[in-house]
Amino acid sequence: MEKPTLPPIIDTTNYEESVTHLQTVLHKEKECEKTCVAYLKSINKFFATLDDLSILLNQTKQKCEGDGDLLVNIRNKVLQNLVELEKSRCDNELKINSFRKSQIQEDFFQIESSLTSKMKTSIFPSSSQLSKSDERISILQTNEFSTHPENSKNITKRETSKPHKKSEKAKADAHDISPTKKDIEKYSKTAKSESEDKSTILEDDEGDLLEMETSGFKRLSNDTYTVNPFALDSLTENAQSMTSDDMLTIEEKAQIFAWSGRSVGKMVYDYDKTPSRVCSSLFIKAILGCNGLVVVVSVEDSVFGVCLYEKVLRTSTNVDDPKSFVFTLHENGIDKRKKFLIKKENSKHAFYIGAINSMAFFNVGKGDIRVSANREKKVICDCKQNAFDYGGSTKNIVGDVNDNKTVVPLKRFVVYKLEMK
Repeated sequence: MEKPTLPPIIDTTNYEESVTHLQTVLHKEKECEKTCVAYLKSINKFFATLDDLSILLNQTKQKCEGDGDLLVNIRNKVLQNLVELEKSRCDNELKINSFRKSQIQEDFFQIESSLTSKMKTSIFPSSSQLSKSDERISILQTNEFSTHPENSKNITKRETSKPHKKSEKAKADAHDISPTKKDIEKYSKTAKSESEDKSTILEDDEGDLLEMETSGFKRLSNDTYTVNPFALDSLTENAQSMTSDDMLTIEEKAQIFAWSGRSVGKMVYDYDKTPSRVCSSLFIKAILGCNGLVVVVSVEDSVFGVCLYEKVLRTSTNVDDPKSFVFTLHENGIDKRKKFLIKKENSKHAFYIGAINSMAFFNVGKGDIRVSANREKKVICDCKQNAFDYGGSTKNIVGDVNDNKTVVPLKRFVVYKLEMK
């Protein structure tokens, strides 16, 4: 329909003709108005349909990712069972033919390496391959359902909990396992690339490194939160300040690898760079984003920590991990490296992370390692023997006699991903 236009000059000498012309313009305006409103309604209806479709696609995507995780988990468990069978066969052959001990063990190591190399963390393409399609999806989403895929992908994607690789430490002291030359060489070769990766602590995206707003969490109870993939807004400020020096040396990482059978991965949180007097959403996000983790704590002249294989799914809930252990690297300024496995009856209390803005940061065991803020809002660490097997030692993880709970000011703590490579 032709758009109405105002007449340039109203002819006051010809009254009837001018009125007729203006009435015609008014009629055209009304017709155009109806058309415009109808178009706008159709457009709004189309956008509403896109919103519904976006939600449906995201839910389907999450289901697909969950199915993918299940497939990877099945694959890895089958491969782990094969490794265990090969290990059992190796042990039986060693009992029968001890003269070929080195050759039998070497054959087993080669088979084990071949099988573990087939294990996967995901069946899906890497994030760089998906970035373009994710950008298209984000365009279709309104502010209410905007997921910022490249930011939230690293938070919401559920990584597969892979089985812990059994080592030959069964024949050794559970508290004292030294890294092999192979372990140290492994970390020496990757040190440069790891230091480059740690130029940003969480992920490449600047938005991932910043404080999440409370709206990015979905309340489960009075003090329990979990990540809500649809409510994460763009995180603001501080990205450039999130670089950090590594807290662990190559030898210390190799030691943890020798203890756990898994690699110490990327540093995802450094309290020294993002200090807070309460349990921050950034810290919670880092913990929930790990499929297994290592927390390293520094107080006075001691450095110690915990190795957790299970994924932390939510805050204010104890994590059950019968394979978890605490360890010490430095005790009162002396290089002492020991690990202490959790007692079977206490495995349900392996790890606990506080709710957002709570005074409690995390608790390992039943107060074996606890980081929290006191009434003066000073962050402290208190330690006491309780849930872990310290092998008859009378000292707690800090190195103090365990008669009373040790309370010391916190210097620093960091969180690493625990990965199988």
